[in-house]
Amino acid sequence: MKNISIIIITYNSQGHIKKCLRSIKDNARKNLRFNLILIDNASSDNSAEFIHNFPWKNLTFIKNNKNIGFAKAVNQGINYALKNFESDYFLLLNPDAFLEKDCIEKLVNKAIENKYNGLISPLIIAPKTRQPWFSGAKIDWLKMRTEHLHCSITQGLKKNAYLSGCCLLISRSLVEKINLFDERFFLYYEDTDYSLRARNVGFNLILVKKAICYHNESQSSTSKIKNYHLVKSGLLFFEKHYPKIARIFFWLYFYLRFFYHFLFSNKKEVFRAMKDFLANHQRFKQ
Repeated sequence: MKNISIIIITYNSQGHIKKCLRSIKDNARKNLRFNLILIDNASSDNSAEFIHNFPWKNLTFIKNNKNIGFAKAVNQGINYALKNFESDYFLLLNPDAFLEKDCIEKLVNKAIENKYNGLISPLIIAPKTRQPWFSGAKIDWLKMRTEHLHCSITQGLKKNAYLSGCCLLISRSLVEKINLFDERFFLYYEDTDYSLRARNVGFNLILVKKAICYHNESQSSTSKIKNYHLVKSGLLFFEKHYPKIARIFFWLYFYLRFFYHFLFSNKKEVFRAMKDFLANHQRFKQ
């Protein structure tokens, strides 16, 4: 029997968490043991009340008194699982996602095939359109952008550049090899960073297209907050992973954008994100 610790980070997720948890219950199998770890990042809605009343005996609920960010909360969940359960795998699952009945079993079966299958994702579908929301990904290093692919078959893609943390199975052997998520990523890019770290030590990133997850992308953050974290985390990611020989290009590109947004742009959240990234970068160098 394989032991799976399912880690869900909630933040004002009242509208989605019920369907998410019920889909996990529908994934129960005799050969899989689930331990649910739900960590709430100081929600202001009734998410906690529903979770407390959910009929699942192996459920741990941890409520943080402030929003500590996604990566730090994931690490909180993995550390709890490592301390309290003999987990073979950790499944990250967004509260606004839900699974087809055999999704987890298919992911685990794929993981068992090869000890280097460190990160495994299902095909992630947008339920309203029934079209893929994530079917692979690529990184544009020149433009400093990442991109989800939205086709059912990743034509021409030999390797996935990264996998989405929306629904992501992580092997214990990978955690033991590269440790936990980088907590400097408050929101976004933490999954991309973890994927690259996994690939760099020889682990595979696998997309199982016959395993299906649905993602109702929630709007718990405003577009300005989302843009702020996308810019700040994106800069952190590319600065961290750019080869040393290309750092001159990174900083040239950064300062061109920095002064453009300072002089001409009305996107105050973008300029603020760039200022905060620069301040944090200087602090980490000290």
